[in-house]
Amino acid sequence: MYIIQFLAYIGALVSNSLLMCFLLRQKASYFRDVKRYFVATHLAFVLLILTDAFRNWFPSEASVLYTFKVGVSACVSGVATMGLSAAILYKRVKLGPWKVFHAGDVLKSPFSLVHHGFLLAVLILTWALTPLQIEQMTDLISGEPIYVPVLEVWYTICLFLIVMSLFAYPCSLLFLLSRRVKAGKAVSALTGFGVCWAIVGVSTFGFNVVFWPMGFDVIWLGYLISTVSFGVIVYLFRETTLLESLFEEVYLPSGLVREGEAAVVLYTPSMDKMRVFSAFIREGVAKGDRIAYICPDEESSLVRSNLATYGIDVNKYERDGTLFMKSLSEFFKPDGNFDKEGPIEFLLNRRDDARRRGCNVREIEDIGDFSFLKGQWRKYLDYWNDPRWGALPGVGIVWEPFIMELIAVDVEEMSEAKVADVLKAFGGGSVAQARLINLIAHVDAFSKSVGLTHQQMLGRKVLLEFDPACAYEKAIEDFVKESLANVEPVLVFTPRGSVIHNTLANQPVKFFLTSRTSVPEILSEKEVLLPTNNPPLILDSFDKILEAHPQGAVSLVFDIFSELLTSAGFEKTYKFIQYALEMLYSERVTAVFLLNSPAHDPKIVSSLRGLFPNRIAYGKEGMQAFRLTEAL
Repeated sequence: MYIIQFLAYIGALVSNSLLMCFLLRQKASYFRDVKRYFVATHLAFVLLILTDAFRNWFPSEASVLYTFKVGVSACVSGVATMGLSAAILYKRVKLGPWKVFHAGDVLKSPFSLVHHGFLLAVLILTWALTPLQIEQMTDLISGEPIYVPVLEVWYTICLFLIVMSLFAYPCSLLFLLSRRVKAGKAVSALTGFGVCWAIVGVSTFGFNVVFWPMGFDVIWLGYLISTVSFGVIVYLFRETTLLESLFEEVYLPSGLVREGEAAVVLYTPSMDKMRVFSAFIREGVAKGDRIAYICPDEESSLVRSNLATYGIDVNKYERDGTLFMKSLSEFFKPDGNFDKEGPIEFLLNRRDDARRRGCNVREIEDIGDFSFLKGQWRKYLDYWNDPRWGALPGVGIVWEPFIMELIAVDVEEMSEAKVADVLKAFGGGSVAQARLINLIAHVDAFSKSVGLTHQQMLGRKVLLEFDPACAYEKAIEDFVKESLANVEPVLVFTPRGSVIHNTLANQPVKFFLTSRTSVPEILSEKEVLLPTNNPPLILDSFDKILEAHPQGAVSLVFDIFSELLTSAGFEKTYKFIQYALEMLYSERVTAVFLLNSPAHDPKIVSSLRGLFPNRIAYGKEGMQAFRLTEAL
């Protein structure tokens, strides 16, 4: 029996040491504090094993007394760090990744104060009062004499309450959190953390406080069970992306307007405007916004079927009040005459209701070519500029920062002069809140410069060589505008403060900015800082992008060639690009890789060119296509 116990203790110590080393090697860059508390919990468990091994190998009344106290102290510390790690995860997901939050803030909540206050009280009482006695009895399994602790009743109850607090605080937080997130892997991981920690708590209490004082000295079996549970926890923690996925939205951002912003959208009937509008609506549904969609009379039934095609259950969202849909005549001319009073009152009431509910408002008014007003567009302008909206003339009906509005205009049959008049009257970009989204001009702004349509451009991984003396950033701006016009989210990898960063700063894109930082850092809703000298973390970001957008197309701008060549050298950069292209193989991903070819050795440039089947260049003559594969 002694040999079995000896091997069990050695096995548990070695296994937990290896697991802890593996956990420390995980990047977990965005969750350093969570990993820190995970490691602290694991250290407390290792200390518990060591103290009990010492008690087992050197049995005496004194060794049992003090190792039991040290063991209780380790358990109390482990429960405290478990609670902190669970509370941090819960708080961050609840607040969202863009809210400022410090790990120490979790200690300020009333429940946390009570929980940790109770743990501290038990710890103090354990050492101050020594609420146990040591007795000798015969082991009911081996038949050998053993020393066992006999606890006072109130102290046993305290230790039992610690186990219950484990369920009531960290485990329950993790189970609640698993119900909030939508990513399947994240749900499994959070549930797994809660279950495994519960197993560790129950087995530790059962084998140390219940079975041992009864004469069953099989504590080593409990440690083996707990070691397996810790192994599962480390396994679930093994990929940073698993925890980071808690902060990823499951919808595609429309990239059209931000809160408190209005936009005038120009289109023609030949364009797939429903792809744009459906993305805007789908994003609102996912966020719990209140949405109003007013469409041209002749498109009413078609719009509903198109929204269904894009995965929006119109009937369901109309029933629960999320979506309000009417045709232009139904909304503005219920009795055959244009009436702005009813629509203004209705939308203002709907906005007030949304504000009381704490949600945003999204409004699409597709006024077509103004044929419902027989071309008298100034009637609509009078409604749009009504002072009851609370906005300045030219800003339109946005009057609160929680409102997002699209005014869509069909300009196919309009003269250039009329289009200019309409844009001038509706703001058309002249004021910050009412900007212009010209789907006609931007839908293939970049593709046509290399002789392709947008559809032909989709899925290509293009090397764009540029001369820094030329305005190459204009080409990237066209690429971004084309992607946004086609409702494709754009992610830009570029050095912080670079030409590309400054050029695209006002565009609704997501930046991954490289710098000499040692760890990643979230700067704002649209900017994440990445360390230049950590290519694997950049590859990890690519993987996150694909996981976060499993269905729709994604556009990517990669502008850190020179930084990688400088910091990592040619060989590592070459392998990095190989891996990146393999990861981004999907036809859903369109990527432009920027290379400042005059700044590097011709041999290096030639080798990098060989990785790309599609090559273009931007120089003094503008855009040139050197090599483009056949349409994908």
